[in-house]
Amino acid sequence: MTEEMLTVGFDDSEDKLVFKFDMNYINTDDAVRLKVMTRLKAMIDAELDYLTSERVILK
Repeated sequence: MTEEMLTVGFDDSEDKLVFKFDMNYINTDDAVRLKVMTRLKAMIDAELDYLTSERVILK
């Protein structure tokens, strides 16, 4: 994937990672990477939910 395909950020209002994909650049190999990135995002979001529910301060 190139930098144009994927933008990663953090949404402070929801304490969530934000992944934005530009589908104009996605080919078959990138579709596999996209699936992996989507699963990774879900794992990270779950971990952030756990940490915030345990009142752990992330700074």
